[in-house]
Amino acid sequence: MQHEQSEDRRKARRHRLCLVVHLRTADGDARTAVVRDASASGAFVLTRGSNIDVGTPVEIEVVPLQDGAPAPTVRGQIVRAGTWEAGDLWRQGLGVSFEGALPATLPIEEIAAQQASWV
Repeated sequence: MQHEQSEDRRKARRHRLCLVVHLRTADGDARTAVVRDASASGAFVLTRGSNIDVGTPVEIEVVPLQDGAPAPTVRGQIVRAGTWEAGDLWRQGLGVSFEGALPATLPIEEIAAQQASWV
């Protein structure tokens, strides 16, 4: 699966970043995942383990970025799923569309800018 960068399909601007998250489905399947890029309306997430199908509702809990900080949680739905061929650990790439607004405790633009300055 190639990660597409076609901005014309996006509701909001994507920001490259790296966030470790816990991804859970309604049936209780839980796994660690990595957010590769995100916007106010969705994210591209890399996972391992069994495949998750398009249409599956999910909850994404971000591992806290600071000690003692609450873990921001976002609900969404899988809108794209496929094999991720760029690595051996993260086997599935998922496009997630968020249900509502991101919590204020998850400032994606700021996180992306900070991480970009580390390079």
